[in-house]
Amino acid sequence: MPRVHGLAAQAAVGTKLRQSDKVVFWNNQTHEKAFGDNLMLTGRLYLQWAGDAQEIIEVFEKHGFFVVWSGEINKCISIMSPHSKEAKLLHAI
Repeated sequence: MPRVHGLAAQAAVGTKLRQSDKVVFWNNQTHEKAFGDNLMLTGRLYLQWAGDAQEIIEVFEKHGFFVVWSGEINKCISIMSPHSKEAKLLHAI
């Protein structure tokens, strides 16, 4: 069964989400660091989430994002533009 954790758990309480619901979101602090003035993704965007992490990762990868996740349920999934310097460095490892 999908698990809800961290800020996603707080959002679940606030919106009456059930354990089986899926949600992906980020906060303003992460937004300000990840997006450039033109609102293009230029840095790493840390995603809070609930549901199936592998499904979330597959969807973002399908749409061309570089995805990093430790595999730990209570950790954020992060996405980057595949053209970012950090993504290119991580891809080369």
